[in-house]
Amino acid sequence: MVSFGYFVIRFTALGSMWPGRSGNMSAAKPAINSSHTAIRTGAQQTVSCWFLIHNQPANSTYRFRYKRPNGTVFYDPGTFAFGNNATAYRGAQWWWNYTLNPDTSGTWTLDVFINGMLMVTAPFLVLDTGGVATNRPPNAFTAAFDPAAPTTNDVVFCRLAVPLLDDPDYDFVRYHFQWKLNGAVVRDVTNGAFSDAVRRGIAQTGAFLSCTVTANDGVTNGQPVTVSTFVGGAVPPRLNVAQLGGSDFWLSWPTSGPPYVLECATNLITPDWQPVTNGLGQSGGQNTVTNPGSGSTRYFRLHFIY
Repeated sequence: MVSFGYFVIRFTALGSMWPGRSGNMSAAKPAINSSHTAIRTGAQQTVSCWFLIHNQPANSTYRFRYKRPNGTVFYDPGTFAFGNNATAYRGAQWWWNYTLNPDTSGTWTLDVFINGMLMVTAPFLVLDTGGVATNRPPNAFTAAFDPAAPTTNDVVFCRLAVPLLDDPDYDFVRYHFQWKLNGAVVRDVTNGAFSDAVRRGIAQTGAFLSCTVTANDGVTNGQPVTVSTFVGGAVPPRLNVAQLGGSDFWLSWPTSGPPYVLECATNLITPDWQPVTNGLGQSGGQNTVTNPGSGSTRYFRLHFIY
């Protein structure tokens, strides 16, 4: 028999999420109030949590422990049985709340134990009476393409690795996925999923594909994360040079494909590459420029800048 272990996959903790209830563990899905109020000292307030757990063994136990900012225990009612867990659960959701009267301000923690194992340490902020709550942006996450080196025949996913506690204020987080192909937007969507995808065949070999993901808690954006790759590997463009007569010459390179910038330098010993911005045009699917730069000797290159 293969055991995959049990683990918490989603967790949220909110103040005053289910008013009027105290010290309850239930499998029923609560009606979550996303506009939760701040937790304050000197007031009886409900501090709640809701979580999903996979591969929960039969006859499992739980324990919740509230700790002050200095690490001392404020409340620990002990260990209890889930009650209706006579058989193993492949997936289950549970919620708990307790009415607290916090005696100090600062960052408290709620520890969640399952079968004696510490599964979650969830921080929550307690303010003094009259203190003003400020919204904090979602917590950082990472992103990666799947497959990591896609080809033109692949459906390309952008998958997120999101921490269990995705927002320091326990706000509901949504993710804005913006896909670009060679700098042009090809897909723009916002949802609560931890992945998004573009169809196979959307890009040619050598095209530059990127996905920028921004988390938002309904008020504030988190730090955007961008992943990018050359589909099927990089295919450097060709820089063509044509003599026009005398000292005149003409440069051209493809308009299609990744955005390359033409740069110029007067020596290759200590080059000072500068972008060519004057006289650029397009003709027959080519970027073109005549006699760019200045000086008796000039060197040119195409520089990929994203």
